[in-house]
Amino acid sequence: MRIEREAREERTRDEGARPPFPPFDEESAKEKVKKAQDAWNTRGPEKVSLAYTEDSAWRNRDEFFQGREEIRAFLERKWARELDYRLRKNLWCFTDNRIAVRFEYESHDADGQWWRSHPYDRIATPSHSAAASYLGAEALATVAS
Repeated sequence: MRIEREAREERTRDEGARPPFPPFDEESAKEKVKKAQDAWNTRGPEKVSLAYTEDSAWRNRDEFFQGREEIRAFLERKWARELDYRLRKNLWCFTDNRIAVRFEYESHDADGQWWRSHPYDRIATPSHSAAASYLGAEALATVAS
């Protein structure tokens, strides 16, 4: 088990992942969620995109895209129109290799109209991809952060 975990951590690091690594317990799952929240709240497309694997597939409403370059482009468009974007994530449940979060985010448009959304997200490790089923404006992807 220890050797398998070390091999998985090494593979995950090679993909640009950051700890904590699976298997998750409650403390490490909460830490992972907090780190993801903090990264998204920087509103830095480059920083956020690096948290996802090169082959991540995202869906945002009727838009589908894949890979970090397309993720970066999406986030640049998103944050150009969603001003003062702020995200809050809460751990919903977890297993040894998956995390589900409830989250809400708010922003306003150029006219000053504020918006708030309450979608959900599932985070899967690179060896256990999440299905691309998703509600809301954020993306669901195989995560390496």
